[in-house]
Amino acid sequence: HRHLLRLWIAPPSGRPLPDYFASRWGNVTPGDRGGIIVPGTKLSVELGT
Repeated sequence: HRHLLRLWIAPPSGRPLPDYFASRWGNVTPGDRGGIIVPGTKLSVELGT
């Protein structure tokens, strides 16, 4: 089986995104990007074998 986990890393010391990305991603502040969350999404990651 294959599993894809997309990890979005936005460290506080990261470079800021241009303002035009805010309409798509919501927040362009380094360290607080947020990603895309749709209604009904359960935020969890199960690690195991």
